[in-house]
Amino acid sequence: MSSERLIHVQDVSKCFAIFERPKDRLKQMIVPRLSRLLNPFSDKPRPKFYREFWALRNISLDVERGEMLGIIGRNGSGKSTLLQIICGILQVESGNVEMKGRISALLELGAGFNQEFTGRENVYMNAAILGLSEQEIDERFDDIVAFSEIEDFIDQPVKTYSSGMFMRLAFSVAVSVDPDIVVVDEALAVGDIGFYMKCMQRIEEMIERGVTILLVTHDLSLVRSMCTRALYLKAGECVFDGDAETATEMFLMDVRGEQASGIGQKMSFREPMNKDSMAFGTGLGKLLDIELFLKEESRTWFHHGDRVSIKVSAWLSDELRSPALAVAIRDQKGIVVCGMDSRRNEKALVLGSKGEVCCQFEFDATMLPGIYNIALRILDFPFGASDVLIEKQLNTITFEIVDNGQIPVGSSGFVELNGSCFQVYGN
Repeated sequence: MSSERLIHVQDVSKCFAIFERPKDRLKQMIVPRLSRLLNPFSDKPRPKFYREFWALRNISLDVERGEMLGIIGRNGSGKSTLLQIICGILQVESGNVEMKGRISALLELGAGFNQEFTGRENVYMNAAILGLSEQEIDERFDDIVAFSEIEDFIDQPVKTYSSGMFMRLAFSVAVSVDPDIVVVDEALAVGDIGFYMKCMQRIEEMIERGVTILLVTHDLSLVRSMCTRALYLKAGECVFDGDAETATEMFLMDVRGEQASGIGQKMSFREPMNKDSMAFGTGLGKLLDIELFLKEESRTWFHHGDRVSIKVSAWLSDELRSPALAVAIRDQKGIVVCGMDSRRNEKALVLGSKGEVCCQFEFDATMLPGIYNIALRILDFPFGASDVLIEKQLNTITFEIVDNGQIPVGSSGFVELNGSCFQVYGN
């Protein structure tokens, strides 16, 4: 894959003027100008009738050809503002943006569509805006409509379309103009599961061709499974720019931290078990050790179907009301294959004299061959069903499932479910 840089954002900041009342907007248009006319040589600051809201502060990033960059953060963190600046819709307060290649954007539902035009007319209008000639649109029109699956409505005004139909047609146009960069801002969230899967397949095909994808989404599992990189924005600032798993976990740490603050606790980074791990928590518990066993033998590889034991030890504060230890078995992209916690024992954890506790979990290693890792959590259930995160550690231990010749041909996915195939009719 070429390392050609398509997007360069350097020290970009964006500020919006927030007016409390409509008349303040009018005052802002008149009073400063009048002040300049009356006192042209005055050094006094001109009056302001608004407050400043900095949507972005000093954002820098480079995106190369073929990357899929996920942009995550809470509502109001600056994600959509950043995309609009990259697409040239908004001007920056300071900084510099450089783009290379054709860019195709899905920034909001129905953006760029004329409500009174038909779907056909909007296809021609939008494709022309994105740089296609009329002949090129003619050649691709049938494929665009077929992909959108709205053939029966293509000659109806788009004001009669549902939100899903809007998204189908807009996405179909956006990915059919041979873009170098595709920008998607939550547009896929309104699609049904069938069309969503088709969109994901098309995105994978575009990445294979070297197309760069920028994706704003709240679907963290999508970011982990598909994005080569993630940018985490918080209150207009870049908190993290790097691998998708770390970015999503830092985001989750902040979300969990807000939950913990509601009961007087504070979330922060903690010392992990090993250098390849990442840990955060409230300090009311500490994960100490993890070890994997086959029967009584400690090991980090297993055959498919082995009964694996996980021994986890931790320290728990006596301030916790109803604590539990939890394990999550994950693949290399951070997707959870299986999770369980000590409440399966249906008994409260018994703490030692120094607050230490040890739990043993067991599972059948029916996963398909590959490398897996285990994330650990300490949870508290002070109010019943709702949990409060006390500590979480990622990648505490890595293990491998080895094929022992018992996995049927044609198996795929995460686990082998002992499936069968029978011919029940036919010649």
